[in-house]
Amino acid sequence: MKVALLQLSDIHIKSENDFIIKHQEDFYRSCKALINECTKLIVVITGDIAFSGNEKEYAVAYNWLKQCESSWKREASFLNSVEYIVVPGNHDCDFSKQTDVRKMIISTVSKQDEIGSEDIISTCLSVQSNFWSFYSKLRNENLNPSISWTQEVKLKQDFSIIFNCYNSASLSQLNERPGELIIPQNKFIERQNIHPQDIVVSLFHHNTAWLSPNSPLNNKKTFEEHIFATSNIVMCGHEHSEKNKKNLIIIRLSRAYIFGKLGFTTRKDFKNMD
Repeated sequence: MKVALLQLSDIHIKSENDFIIKHQEDFYRSCKALINECTKLIVVITGDIAFSGNEKEYAVAYNWLKQCESSWKREASFLNSVEYIVVPGNHDCDFSKQTDVRKMIISTVSKQDEIGSEDIISTCLSVQSNFWSFYSKLRNENLNPSISWTQEVKLKQDFSIIFNCYNSASLSQLNERPGELIIPQNKFIERQNIHPQDIVVSLFHHNTAWLSPNSPLNNKKTFEEHIFATSNIVMCGHEHSEKNKKNLIIIRLSRAYIFGKLGFTTRKDFKNMD
């Protein structure tokens, strides 16, 4: 079985008039060579699917992805399965739903290393309700809003790709700055009995420069140490600019770190971008 992983990030979909929507055919054809001989495609989206996290933006995103999926299945020779693994970014938060209570909670929690109460977590994730509705529809299953979760894609009886997903935008606010976020240490994913052939991929939107080094246990450092110890591949997004539309791949300590750039992050540059 041949499997393709296609990473998208920071698409920031607003409407049907967006560049990527109008150039849908160019986009899916640019991916065709990557997936043409594969039987399974895993589309990994490392956040910021929408621009402001509202329902209309997600409706456009859903239709676009499903149209691409239909085109890939129709034109690729062997492809019979497409699966989506998605984590939210700060643009996937609908801040029109922000409350003073959420702001107060974040001002306290962001100075700590853990989040204890499920009620506090629920309040922090309340601005992501549209994202979770979109993601549930995309995967055709009822998903609960979470700070961290695991999704396993089984390829053979003794081989899986395990996606450790982290919601780095759980404490996001408007005009956030590097060093202000945390990924709670009690939400770090620890898995036992992983098969030696399994590949573990950790996903999150913000790179670790956005995590706080000033929490009591230095959240930035502890999370970095954790993903080094538990991941074969790390994929994130958020760092993008109009001048740099290419994938940045950094190999370090036998781990691959892949930073999404402006949403077009196949191994080949997206054609006709300029």
